Amino acid sequence: RRDITRLINEPKSKEFNVLQIECGGCGTLMDIKNEYPNCNLFGIEKHENTLVNQLLDVEISLGDAESSELNYKTCFFDYIIISDLMENYEKAIDII
Repeated sequence: RRDITRLINEPKSKEFNVLQIECGGCGTLMDIKNEYPNCNLFGIEKHENTLVNQLLDVEISLGDAESSELNYKTCFFDYIIISDLMENYEKAIDII
C-alpha cells in the first residue's frame, strides 16, 4: 500500500516507530522500510497463517489488538496503521 507510505512525512534517514494493526503479509511495512530504512517496524496480527514475510525486520505480536497485552510506553509509536475497520473493534479508542 504505497498510498499509506506516502502519508509518512519524515526525513528518509530518521529513526521512528511504526505499528500496523492487522499487518497480514507485512507488504505495507516492507514498503515503508524500503523508503525509510532506519524506521522500526511493529505489527499485530490475529491470523498466524497470513504472516508470510516473517523474515522481515518486524516485531510481530500474534493476537487480537483488543485483547493482547502490549508493553509499549505511551506515545512509543510515531505512526499507527490500522488495516481493519475500527468499527470491528468494541474498544477502538483503547487500541490507539
